Amino acid sequence: MSSRRTGSPTPSSLGRSKPAEMVVTAKEVKVPMPDTFDGTQNRLKKFILQVELYMSFQLSKFIRDLQRVLWTVTLLKGPALDWIKPYIEDYLTHQANTRKETIDIIGHWEQFKEELDTMFGDTDQEHMAELMLL
Repeated sequence: MSSRRTGSPTPSSLGRSKPAEMVVTAKEVKVPMPDTFDGTQNRLKKFILQVELYMSFQLSKFIRDLQRVLWTVTLLKGPALDWIKPYIEDYLTHQANTRKETIDIIGHWEQFKEELDTMFGDTDQEHMAELMLL
């Protein structure tokens, strides 16, 4: 008797050239709201990760950087909110004549994250990374 299998080919035996694509939408996955951020240094990276994951499942709501930043500001409290408050007030009261510094921060997601990291990032972690490069 032969141990050779006969019958229907399996997906692996068909030599598929492309893996099946999987599309996940926000309607299929319930994504929890990110935690709020109060300026605690060791929580910033986790906060940004949660925010970016949430936004990635809600792409149609976060098309522009301004939308990303303003929504993220709603999750800030304490010292973190105190830091961004003057920029938000400038934007809300002087939209047509907003200061360049304000536009740079709230109008550009990457710049906002950099400023947030400068203000509330883990400085010890940065120092350790610099030492490891030496």
